[in-house]
Amino acid sequence: MFDHIITLSLNPAIDATLWVEGIQTGADNAVLSEKYESAGKAMNVSRALRIYGVESLALVLAGAHNRERNEEPLKREGIRYTILPVPGYTRENIAIVEESRTVTRFLREGFTVPYEAVEELLLLLGREVRERTLVVISGTLPAGISDQILLDICLAIRERGGLVALDTSARFTLEEIGRFTPWLIKPNRKELEEMARRILMISGGKLAFDGSFDGLREITGNLTRLRVTTDGRKPALEGCRLISEGHGIFEFEADLSRLSIQGLLEGLSRAAGIRNVEIGKAPIEQVIAQLYQAWDRAGSPGSLPG
Repeated sequence: MFDHIITLSLNPAIDATLWVEGIQTGADNAVLSEKYESAGKAMNVSRALRIYGVESLALVLAGAHNRERNEEPLKREGIRYTILPVPGYTRENIAIVEESRTVTRFLREGFTVPYEAVEELLLLLGREVRERTLVVISGTLPAGISDQILLDICLAIRERGGLVALDTSARFTLEEIGRFTPWLIKPNRKELEEMARRILMISGGKLAFDGSFDGLREITGNLTRLRVTTDGRKPALEGCRLISEGHGIFEFEADLSRLSIQGLLEGLSRAAGIRNVEIGKAPIEQVIAQLYQAWDRAGSPGSLPG
């Protein structure tokens, strides 16, 4: 289908993963092992293509100050690449993995792309893109690259006869999308929810639900997530289910269709040692998963509560 595949990393990252026995705040923590790798959605596409024996060219905007740290994993993995250096550092994210499998991540800001780098990128694409070339553009846009600049990049690819697969944070109008007619647009769940406001659920080989995400929340109960920070004491909240705990942070699930807000607040006021409380809707993924679990337990696929 394609003679040439290019993956375009506009906002790459270097992922540093540290394995420790456990995190002790305010103390020295020994690192048991560590790993560094070039990261980002577009880079993962090149990685997957290589596993399946498909050659690609990774075009990577990378901070000049830590360029070598970005290149070393690419060389080690045998990924064909071209680096376009920009002033500053490629963002280095840190993940700390404890023996309990708890993961703590620190996400850092990346560089700002000067327009001179955009011009150099356009020249490079002009040399690399030809008929039957697919350019995969993935990830969040860095500072310095606006939606309009990304549109210009996509138009330049199309003018050379290439096709675009798009998975970015950019927001294009339908008219703008029509100007470069992407070969593929890959939305994530949140983007699908924003675009379609609709979900289809299949159970037992039949359509079990067809409606909005808000409608699904209404018929399955108003699941709420509580994140309670204490002085280390575990709070006892009636009607709430503890789903995780660690380092004085306790996450609960509450169904406000069965538990009143007043009762929840009264329970929190009686609990000792509470320092902070955050309340928000449970992720829609959790609502969906719990509905499928309820169908499995009841042995009646597709039945909806209420």
